[in-house]
Amino acid sequence: MTKLYKNGDQMGISTDAVDESQFMGQITTLLAEMVEAKTYEGDWEFQLRFWLPNIVDICCKMRGYKVDVIEKRWICAGSYSPDQDTEGVASISNKNEVKINRVALP
Repeated sequence: MTKLYKNGDQMGISTDAVDESQFMGQITTLLAEMVEAKTYEGDWEFQLRFWLPNIVDICCKMRGYKVDVIEKRWICAGSYSPDQDTEGVASISNKNEVKINRVALP
């Protein structure tokens, strides 16, 4: 499962994907579904400015590069911890089931 977290401009990503290919499949499907659902409509430049570096960090970690990412059971990146919000903004399961949580923009 891959999850996106957001609280204002504190944003992060967590995943238990087994490899970069699975993670990239999940994250691109998740972002595409959010765009299609008009989540954060008109604000995607801001959203991507925060989430894209986290995607790169997770991919680098999966490739074995030394990056500032915490690895436990989940790989998390960004300034927003999954411990702060168990639901997250959106998630995609390992079975490609997308869940988008409707939240108001702060």
